[in-house]
Amino acid sequence: MTCLIAFIGGIALFQSWLYLPIITLSIVAIAALYLLYRRKYWAAAALAAGFAFAAFRYTPPAQINPGEAAITGLPSPAVHARYGYNQILRVKEISPPAKGAAGQVRLSARKPLPLGKLCSVQAEVFPMDRHFNPGSFAPKPRATLLNVISEKPASLLERARARLMDYYIKNLPPDEAAFVMSAITLGERSLLKQRIWNDFTRAGLADVISISGTHFGIFNLFLFGMAMLGFRLLPLRWIEKVSLRASPRQIAAAAAFPVLLLYLLMSGMQVPSIRAFLMTSLFITGLLIGRGRSWLGSVLLAAFVILVFSPSAITEISFQLSFACVLLIGLLAEKWKTRNQELEDAPFAKKTLYRAKQGALLTVSLTMGIAPLAAWYFHRVPVVSVVSNIAVVPFVGFVLLPIAFFSGVVFMVTGWYPLPGLTGALAAATLKMAHAFASMPFASIRVPAFPAGLVILFYALLLAGFAKKNRALIAASILPFAAWAALHFMTPAKRDVNVAFIDTGDGESEVLQTPDHKTYVVDSGPDGRATASYLDYEGISKIDVLAFTHSHSDHAGGGPYLAQKFRIGRLWDNGRLIYPPSMAAIPREKLSRGDVMNGSGYTITVLHPYPQFMPTQGQPREDMINNYCLVLKVQDQAGHSVLLTGDVEDEAQDDMLALGGLLKSDVLKVPHHGSKGACDLDFLKMVRPEYAVISCQKGNIWGFPHKETLDALAGLGVKVFRTDKDGTVILQMGPDGLKISTYNQFLMTPHPRGISGELHNLKLLFTRA
Repeated sequence: MTCLIAFIGGIALFQSWLYLPIITLSIVAIAALYLLYRRKYWAAAALAAGFAFAAFRYTPPAQINPGEAAITGLPSPAVHARYGYNQILRVKEISPPAKGAAGQVRLSARKPLPLGKLCSVQAEVFPMDRHFNPGSFAPKPRATLLNVISEKPASLLERARARLMDYYIKNLPPDEAAFVMSAITLGERSLLKQRIWNDFTRAGLADVISISGTHFGIFNLFLFGMAMLGFRLLPLRWIEKVSLRASPRQIAAAAAFPVLLLYLLMSGMQVPSIRAFLMTSLFITGLLIGRGRSWLGSVLLAAFVILVFSPSAITEISFQLSFACVLLIGLLAEKWKTRNQELEDAPFAKKTLYRAKQGALLTVSLTMGIAPLAAWYFHRVPVVSVVSNIAVVPFVGFVLLPIAFFSGVVFMVTGWYPLPGLTGALAAATLKMAHAFASMPFASIRVPAFPAGLVILFYALLLAGFAKKNRALIAASILPFAAWAALHFMTPAKRDVNVAFIDTGDGESEVLQTPDHKTYVVDSGPDGRATASYLDYEGISKIDVLAFTHSHSDHAGGGPYLAQKFRIGRLWDNGRLIYPPSMAAIPREKLSRGDVMNGSGYTITVLHPYPQFMPTQGQPREDMINNYCLVLKVQDQAGHSVLLTGDVEDEAQDDMLALGGLLKSDVLKVPHHGSKGACDLDFLKMVRPEYAVISCQKGNIWGFPHKETLDALAGLGVKVFRTDKDGTVILQMGPDGLKISTYNQFLMTPHPRGISGELHNLKLLFTRA
């Protein structure tokens, strides 16, 4: 067991070495010397082997190169999109090859690819639009279908999965029930609507619709219980004969294993499912039939197997959450083992009451134990999950999943689905429960971002406390967060106006946070996801004002998504937008030149358009829409200002020259992503900015920002920031002056040179971006 811990520790230390080489090598040397001093030579060798193995298997993050590519893969169910359909393609082969590329591609097409077929397609792959924003995750590569090369029957298993998916979609009412069934049995979440996902995450039930160790663990317990019950129903002479070879527990565990394997195959053998299967089967088997601390050996063995195949898995969310849960369960089970043995012969009522108490305590402990990880990754702590998990997880694990699994197996073999009505009703009940818990007041608390170092300290103290059976150390694990919270609340209230220029890729969005604790969002980007990630990162649950400069999708396309995820107080626009039904109930206000909104320590002034403005007729429709853009000037009480211009073209800029000194601003959001026709020199001279921010996508097909615009800004001595190079740009205006920082400044640098680079990375580990 010590060797397994040392090997896994070596892999973890290699990941640390990438950013903190000197510190990490010092830790490795000290750990190795300590093990040698304790004469644990094999453990010292395992530590070095784990580090060397991770180094040998390391490949830098890679992606599918932009351009035309031949891709072969299995398509997921198609989802209607604006110009056709979107599908996730599980990649089997790609040419030209891309080492380390993602295993999935988001494919757009006019006509969907068929399920259950191995499709080879020619596609145009776009540059990876990774948004360098606080709180954002790496997206799947995007591609547009050019033509289908071939369609071949997939494996027998994949065809059976496709038939079951098709049956769910066509036969299970309502549609949402089909989506839930496909998620918990087939591991297919592409059909889940955002509203459903919001309900499950807000209620702390995200694991319910994402196949994980929870599914395999509870299903294993169900199978084990059924096998034990069946064993007891056997004739006594059979029981006596069988018991000579193995204990009832061993037989029950052995009987459950092939069913779990079948569930793994049904779920599509995806990486998270494989991890959950290995972890759960080894852990539960060790817990049920082993002695002493063999459960820990089973968990470590599962980790070892996973990391041998993929050492980088130790940095992934699913791995960390799964193993945090399993370790906590095992540690608590170890603590309760003696008491459980004492209750073996206790009355049924007393035993049942104690088990219920244990279940409630286990749920509370798990919620608290994984809260730091969940809060750091997702910036949310679902308070109601303590109750929701007690109610929903056993219902899904012991009722819905077994019925759905066995019905699905029968259908895949015979084509007949035994219990469609019952399955649909149970899935619908699951949806209703998730929605009910998510609708509770304060069901989930948004948590502002905090340093990753606090999470490391928390788990280090927690594990040390359990290892030494020291309650003081366990209690001390909360101290890093308590100190951070105290420092946060003791800090004087902000008097600054913060403006974040979000990296939305091919789009634009700004988030304003003001001294009176209001949040203004100006434009939403093409899909709203990058803006939502930033708001989550800041712990914001309400958008007081959502303003749209104009109707183009790269600025307003994410409005419906933001309306689904956040409470929105009111809408601002130029009066020329048409909103979808999902946003019709939000109060709307049309703005025009001269409108002034005064807040506590800041002013927002509308500079364009006005009712009498009339662009020249005959120009392209896109330019007409751009020239009607809403232009806002935000100014703090110290006189610092930023001009938000949307996509205004030269005609609207010429018209605004009449405003004279009102245009003067310290920071200019450069119009129309820095295009050459949207930054008039006279307009620039009138604004006279010290800084300029350009929102554009890296490697965009239009060539933004254009050289003419960059030259004009350079000629005036303006310092330029770009979201395609700098990531999110954050402007801070207040009594102490004007300060601009970029998200890239808060990213740890791999392979730092010199001690100064390493100290910078160490500082970032305990700094919030």
